[in-house]
Amino acid sequence: MAIFNELVRINQAQLPGISQPVCQIESLDKDQNSAILSVITHPITIIAGKAGSGKTRTIIELVSFLIHEMQVDDKEILVCSMLGVVANKLRHLTGVASYTVNRLCGYKDDGNGRFIPSRNADNPIQCQYLIVDESTLLSNDLALALLRALPTGVRLVLVGDDGQVQSIQRGAFFSAVVGSKQFSQIHLKSNYRNKSTNIERLALDVISGNPIKQLKTAYSDHSLCVIQTENDEQTLQKIQQAIQRAGQNGMKMECVQVLTPTHKGVLGTAHINSLVKSQSNNGQLKVILNKTNYRLNLFNGQIGNAVINSKEICVAIKGKTLRFTDEEVFNRRFDLAYALTPHRVQGAEFDLVIVVIPYNCKMIDTNWLYSAMTRTKKSLVLIGDTGLIERVRPVSRSTFLERILANSEVLTVDGDKLF
Repeated sequence: MAIFNELVRINQAQLPGISQPVCQIESLDKDQNSAILSVITHPITIIAGKAGSGKTRTIIELVSFLIHEMQVDDKEILVCSMLGVVANKLRHLTGVASYTVNRLCGYKDDGNGRFIPSRNADNPIQCQYLIVDESTLLSNDLALALLRALPTGVRLVLVGDDGQVQSIQRGAFFSAVVGSKQFSQIHLKSNYRNKSTNIERLALDVISGNPIKQLKTAYSDHSLCVIQTENDEQTLQKIQQAIQRAGQNGMKMECVQVLTPTHKGVLGTAHINSLVKSQSNNGQLKVILNKTNYRLNLFNGQIGNAVINSKEICVAIKGKTLRFTDEEVFNRRFDLAYALTPHRVQGAEFDLVIVVIPYNCKMIDTNWLYSAMTRTKKSLVLIGDTGLIERVRPVSRSTFLERILANSEVLTVDGDKLF
């Protein structure tokens, strides 16, 4: 009920009277322009769209429109994301302050090992507009902390793709607010990525629950390869071969990403990373930063290359070179990144994505498959129990929060009072 109460507070706030603006940005499609208009005229706006639908472009143009057309002070616009990599990218693209949700909420150790948000109703986040990207990853607890820290009268924009993997913590906040249909929602329907490719067609069929038959013959082409194996051990061999073949074709390892659903086991990230590392003969390791360093402007989730010699470990990452003489310190800051989970690479794209489908794996659903498939820009390889793709079905995610919101009438806004 706490999340419900905060949403009611924000959504029922009296907005300042404004004349309805004309929003017709030529570089945007009809849905994107409608999204910007909704943000200006509604306390809460949801912008939902599949991968490649233009969500980031909409955020960029929204910020520009607010500053240049609505004369909003750029300091009154904040952007945040669950992912440090995405927050950093949005800061560069929009020119306004951008943070991770955790940092924006001011989470601090209370001295007892618990992290408590320092931002709240008594110490609110100061802004007129808050844009939350990758909202799909918001847990209920983090969403509540963020909502409590927002002042009454703020315009809240939730941007996400409810087909993507959701928070690994409690709740499915974004799906709940989308499913409730109680807020202004704009669904971006265009596709600006992988147009008309079999990768895009398969990903959309998976997330839409459309029957998938004869996967190998119906979808395979020059960009999508389906490799059915007999067991996990054979799958591991095929993964190694796919990585080696990519290297032989001149593809750099930072452009190749293995995605697997688990950290443990034969096909877990730990085992695959260890195996690929042991077979690397160029003296370089693909690594991923696991903790944001604002002083160095480096963010959790950024990928780099590490070179280890007898004296030190040098990491080249985002135009910077970090040197470590203590291997333990290096290991605390970086993880191997040949194989990761889709949660770890939300917001990122790679030229080649290798999706691992273990046998007897209960962690794979349509959201997981869709998230993994849509991380590629060019090529996709599906390896393992690929028959699972034909068997998997969408998972019903109706939550208590969604039912509360859907059955409430107090969130309805009288549009006549907005102008």
